[in-house]
Order: sequence, then structure tokens, then C-alpha cells
Amino acid sequence: MKQPGGTIWAMILVGFLVSGLSAKVAAEKPKGPTTIVQFYNLLNPDSIKSQKDKWYTGAIVEGDIEVTVDTKNGYLTWSDPGTGGGTLTMEAALFVTADKRKILATNRIDSDSLSVTCELRFYQYKDESMQEIKSGILPDLNVAMFLDEKLDKKSFSKHESLLDRVKIKIELPRFGTAITISPEFTSLGPAITASDLNDEEKEKARQVIEAGLPYTIDLNWDRKKGAFTFGKKAKAGK
Repeated sequence: MKQPGGTIWAMILVGFLVSGLSAKVAAEKPKGPTTIVQFYNLLNPDSIKSQKDKWYTGAIVEGDIEVTVDTKNGYLTWSDPGTGGGTLTMEAALFVTADKRKILATNRIDSDSLSVTCELRFYQYKDESMQEIKSGILPDLNVAMFLDEKLDKKSFSKHESLLDRVKIKIELPRFGTAITISPEFTSLGPAITASDLNDEEKEKARQVIEAGLPYTIDLNWDRKKGAFTFGKKAKAGK
């Protein structure tokens, strides 16, 4: 009768070989990002670099701009005045879901003496690259949320383009997980004297500015849903 010893040793040897191969594959597979700088640099390769315990990024004109990096809270920001005609501010923050996925939010803020324009985007690390999340993460945001209820909004059905001129200011959180939004009705000011608007449209623009409420609204991060929901509404500055 054949002894099973040879078969057992063969199985053990195969096990070692498979284990070794798996370990090699795991070692060769690139690790995903963990810090806010790593996430941001995957999206914008080598745009933020460390020098003597500080972080910098290239300026629009020349030289470097210092970047505020809060690794613990997953947040970074910097501002670049450019040539003086306006300021570019960048923000980035990480939001963690219940299943430990990390979502990167980036907010580009272009501001001058007349208006502020924000561009908010979301990304996730998937298949070894940063991929944009284009839907399902934000509730519907519109200027009507910031207008006095006494304003007859139905009368604006023919003038929706006016409301489109009102910008929504966005601020990412350094502490906590709530994004803050507020209206920038000053961006509608030039419409009052715009040559491309008739008298009725200019009057509607005045009504919107007068009905604009200085409120901020929080967008609260829901870890289970992996999305934001409307939170508290408060007067600006409070």
C-alpha cells in the first residue's frame, strides 16, 4: 500500500508556491493613495511638493505658492493672486464613506471685485486611477433656495437665464464634514446695466437682488449613502 507522505509534501510545496506568487503579485500591485496630498497629486501629477516641512505648488505667473495642508483632517488649500486681475483659490477635502471609501472633493474658486465663481468636482480612486463622480453625490442646488418666499417665482419662468447669472459660493470644510453654500447676488449687479437685457429683464434682476437672502446652507455628508443632504440654514456670518 502506497504511503500518502509524498502526496502531502507535494501539496505543501504547491501551497508554498501559490502563497509566494500571491505575495509577489500583491507587492507589485501599486498601493492606493491614503493622504490628501497623494489623492490630489494623482489627479494633478506632482503639483504639490514638500520642501523643508512645508508644501508648495507652482504659481500662475512664476515662483511657488505655499499650500496649507492638514493631513489629519484631509484638507488642503492655497490662493494665487496671479497678475492682480483676480484670485484663484483651490480647495480639496476627503470624505470617507461607511465602507471606508475615500471621496476627493476639489473646489476651484475664481474671484474678482465683481463676482465669485466656484467649480466643485468629486473623484474616487478606482482601477488604479482617479475617476470623476458626475452624479448622485449632491442634491439639486439652485438660487431659488435663497430667495424670499414673498417673491413671485412664477413670474420668472421667462427669465430663468437671469437666475443662472447668480453664482453659488461653495466652501469645503477643514473641520467637520459639512460643505457650506451661499448665494453671490452681487454677480447679478452688472445685469441691471447690461446692454443685452431689456427693461423688463433689468427690473427682474433688481427684484432678485432685493429678494436675495443672506443665508448659508450646510450640505451634510451622509457616510452610509456616500452623498450630501441638506442641513441647517443660517444667516450669513453666524
